[in-house]
Amino acid sequence: MKIAIFGGTFDPIHEGHITIIKELLNLKMDKIIVIPTNVKYYKKNDSMFDYIKRVELCKHALKDLSNVEVSTIEENIGNDEGFADTLRRLKQIYPNDDLYTVIGSDSYNYINTWRKWETIPKLSKIIVATRPHFKINDDISLDYIRLDINVDISSSEIRAKLSKEA
Repeated sequence: MKIAIFGGTFDPIHEGHITIIKELLNLKMDKIIVIPTNVKYYKKNDSMFDYIKRVELCKHALKDLSNVEVSTIEENIGNDEGFADTLRRLKQIYPNDDLYTVIGSDSYNYINTWRKWETIPKLSKIIVATRPHFKINDDISLDYIRLDINVDISSSEIRAKLSKEA
């Protein structure tokens, strides 16, 4: 089975995320696991929604898509853990399946700062979802599958717009 693992803060989930998920389904993924993280490793503390609300919003936004599930595997993750630890747990759950880590080009550009980042390509293939105006850092030499997404939106832009309106 081909399983895409799409982690992120999803604060909030938006059309760009949903477009990525639909494109993954077009790539014939058998299952897509969306994982809102409880620890915002690399983001400033500019949260719009708490963890439980982000999980609920993801479930609501994705409820009509088949073969997509929202996981709470990172609900109790500690500050000393990272995505590689989550991926290792998922590999134990799905030992005979092909895992694909899905990340945006913005996150890919600093993947080499992630905790235990070198283990990620050992446990899964990597899919980088690009968006307009975001250049991929060629200095990072990992094999990846490029998924071009033509939606130019980010959660941080949404949060900034909403905070100005408040």
